[in-house]
Amino acid sequence: MQIDPKQAQSSIKGLRVIVVDDVLDSRDIVEMFLNQEEAQVQSVSCAKDALNILEKFQPELIISDIYMPEEDGYWLIKQLKTIDQNSLR
Repeated sequence: MQIDPKQAQSSIKGLRVIVVDDVLDSRDIVEMFLNQEEAQVQSVSCAKDALNILEKFQPELIISDIYMPEEDGYWLIKQLKTIDQNSLR
């Protein structure tokens, strides 16, 4: 099965994405790729900052580093599971 590159690119166009990574270079590379594909991106350096922008930004996707100092990606996932999705809309 072949995937049409134009169709694959359009699948993330306009997608709201939060990128969470404590390493600036890694965060910048992911953000640059997503911006090139015309996604709407918010980047943060820690899990707490990701939670703080949820209500305002309402992402459809969160890309997170797992191993970060203080609150790691696993902590972020646990917090996301407790959030009432209806309160974000």
